[in-house]
Amino acid sequence: MLSLREKVQASLLGVRMGDALGMPVETMSQEDIRRATGGKGITTFVDAIQKRLKGQSEFKAGDATDDWQLTKIVAESLISCRAYDQEDMAHRHVKAAAETTVGWGGTTRQSVEELRRFFDHEPHARSPFVVATPAPKSGAGNGVAMKIAPLALAILVREQATQTSFDPSTPFATATNTELLWRLTHSHVDALHTAYAVASLIQWCHYHPIANQEDALAWLKWQLEEFRNLDSRNPNWGDARATMKRLLWVFGRLGHPDLLAEGLAPGWLAIDSVPYAMGIFLTYPQDGRAALLTCANSGIDSDTTAAICGSLIGANCGLAGFPEEWRNFRPDFQEAIDVGTRLYETFQQR
Repeated sequence: MLSLREKVQASLLGVRMGDALGMPVETMSQEDIRRATGGKGITTFVDAIQKRLKGQSEFKAGDATDDWQLTKIVAESLISCRAYDQEDMAHRHVKAAAETTVGWGGTTRQSVEELRRFFDHEPHARSPFVVATPAPKSGAGNGVAMKIAPLALAILVREQATQTSFDPSTPFATATNTELLWRLTHSHVDALHTAYAVASLIQWCHYHPIANQEDALAWLKWQLEEFRNLDSRNPNWGDARATMKRLLWVFGRLGHPDLLAEGLAPGWLAIDSVPYAMGIFLTYPQDGRAALLTCANSGIDSDTTAAICGSLIGANCGLAGFPEEWRNFRPDFQEAIDVGTRLYETFQQR
């Protein structure tokens, strides 16, 4: 079994690399990506191709977007507080927004502005403990799932430090803290349920590495049962049937990435993009190159789907899950490994 330290490092590196691979073509359709690349698609890190997101249109090969920005602040809060602290997490989101909101969704920008007003004692504010209040029919985006990896990893490391084996029947801390993180910026339960599914799969992969569809089915059976149990254990959890149906649909199409993309149209909604990213991971559970490039070339929110998929590949395979030339593409990729090291060392202490 690979060391948990390496899997923590690799999972965060997977977020960083997936973000950078999908960055050049975020907002573009699959057809536009093929047309712009001469039919080849994204094959490695390249400069920004898309022109719709003005703040990212001048990004260079390997640059990170909000996916790594927000993942890193979640990790830094956990490391600093040695636990999940809602007020510190909110403060760090506000500070990050003051630096740049390039790539942020409207829901996240609005929600963090509410938090800023709270800390500055201004009108129209919202406590970090109150669910976000985005506009109607919003609040269901990918923003929670894309930054959930450090939380899942920290809880996993703490569990390993205090018990001898992973007990799938008691992941209550993961559910509770995922809900708190969700409250900061989102309001729709789809964003909560899909983020929890990603967190659970990251944790599952350490003790039950996934190599084939039989392994994937074992996780899926546990995850569906866990969703059924959560509502009775946590009255704020909400109905997870929509996410459960998506996961069942995805499982029936593992091994067929084109069918996954056609059926889910991975875009800005978590109910589509997150199951898609998980489905691509479960299709290529030990092949980071194939998994991340498939996500990057899916278009629309390509950096997020690739980042989520990267976090899963890293948790499942460690650093060897990614091509060596990708891991060494830029010196600043080491930052993700360093953050992972500090996260591990913080939470492995009893």
